Amino acid sequence: MVPSSASARSALAWASRRSICRCSTCRRSSSSRISCLRNGGRGRPSPVRAFSRHQLALYCGGSGDHNPIHVDIDFAKKFGFKDVFAHGMLSMAFLGRLATSWVPQKQIRALGTRFTSITWVGDVITVSGKVVGKRDRRQRRREPRRRQSHLRRRRQPA
Repeated sequence: MVPSSASARSALAWASRRSICRCSTCRRSSSSRISCLRNGGRGRPSPVRAFSRHQLALYCGGSGDHNPIHVDIDFAKKFGFKDVFAHGMLSMAFLGRLATSWVPQKQIRALGTRFTSITWVGDVITVSGKVVGKRDRRQRRREPRRRQSHLRRRRQPA
């Protein structure tokens, strides 16, 4: 469902362009500068239009995740769900869109999230975020890479 009134549509567009920074320079420009963001800073929550079945089908094709639980109502009901529901990564994509409305994409190193509930078809979600860390390129420190392997080696018979 897309908001029916023009004012609701413009409110959605305004919310997605709203900068997390409140300084006079960023208020005049369309995007904020990374130097103005502060740790713990929060932007205004950005409402996202309701998820439709068509949008879920398009996301299946684009992501390669063709799990029928996201597009086939009968399949979803067979497993005890009331209807199909959105992919978790589709919700994460909207978080990425919000973050890149705050700062340029090349300045974002990582995004994290915690999924707390299922997003059903027709649900309107609100995306919000908080700056948890910021580092200047000159202060880049080397962190040890942590890798987890989900593959197990089989022992060769002796």
